[in-house]
Amino acid sequence: MLGNKIFVGLGVILMSWVSLFAPPQGWDQWQHFPSTEDQSYPILSGVRNYLGTAWLYQGFVQGTGLQRELWFRRSGDFGFHWENPIRLDNSGRVAGYDRNYDLTRGSWGYIFAVWSEFQPGPIYQLWFSYSTDYGVTWTSPTRIDDDLGIADPNYPYYPSLYVDDLNNLHLAVYYHNDPNDPEIGYSRYNTSTNTWEPYECVYSHPLVFTSPEIITAGP
Repeated sequence: MLGNKIFVGLGVILMSWVSLFAPPQGWDQWQHFPSTEDQSYPILSGVRNYLGTAWLYQGFVQGTGLQRELWFRRSGDFGFHWENPIRLDNSGRVAGYDRNYDLTRGSWGYIFAVWSEFQPGPIYQLWFSYSTDYGVTWTSPTRIDDDLGIADPNYPYYPSLYVDDLNNLHLAVYYHNDPNDPEIGYSRYNTSTNTWEPYECVYSHPLVFTSPEIITAGP
């Protein structure tokens, strides 16, 4: 009898745990985000915070042509429901070729976003914003290609982000300043000092590919 009670008790605990952490029913159904404008190039990231909430993050581009904006939204229930989106850029000129931004999460509530903006000239600029509270609020966008020491006229495209175990942000970017000699560049953002390291050319070749990816093997 005692064994049966223990078994039933364990079963109740197990069922409660499954109910708490399992995604809501219907989470695998297609969802349509209501919008009167085009939304494209989504990027997903996610993290479980210290309270056990599993946050799912989505970046996306809204608009067409030269009127393209970078937006962010998040879900606290595995994507079953989503909060109202937050606009990250401030110019409405997110570069219109392919996916010209990246978004990734760090530790302790950090989320990072870097994107390329088109400006008259023509010239492209690299911009940066981040959140320290799981995406509730974001810093004002900051232009960083000057901080990195990328010379004008510059054409930084296709940023790729990776966060290491120390919460430092690593950035790879395709830099097309010289059409005959494009390059892949690198920089790192230190979250302790809130500073970017100088831009460094990693590889240069006339046939270098346009979409770099970055990952680190350690801190």
